[in-house]
Amino acid sequence: MFCRVPERSPIFSISTISNGLLDDGERSMPARQVSQAYTRRCLSQNLMCFFVGGLMQPAYAKLFKGLSEGQIDHILMSFSREQCTPNEGLTNILKKHMACPA
Repeated sequence: MFCRVPERSPIFSISTISNGLLDDGERSMPARQVSQAYTRRCLSQNLMCFFVGGLMQPAYAKLFKGLSEGQIDHILMSFSREQCTPNEGLTNILKKHMACPA
């Protein structure tokens, strides 16, 4: 029932894993509610998000190594809404196509 990563190759593609998961899912749940293309796209996107995101976390965490709490707080403040500079082009597109004003 579980997708197996090829043992001979340490390098594998996301499509290899998602195809295996898709095959396993079809065997266990043959009555499909959504298209195979949709399922394949969702699996690939989620695998990339969580797998690659997990690989990137240690490198990102190293950027903060050795910083004081105050320095980290200063960096985190740059992500606050008050520091946000709206993208006027995108805001104008949203205003044009939204039912409610942005």
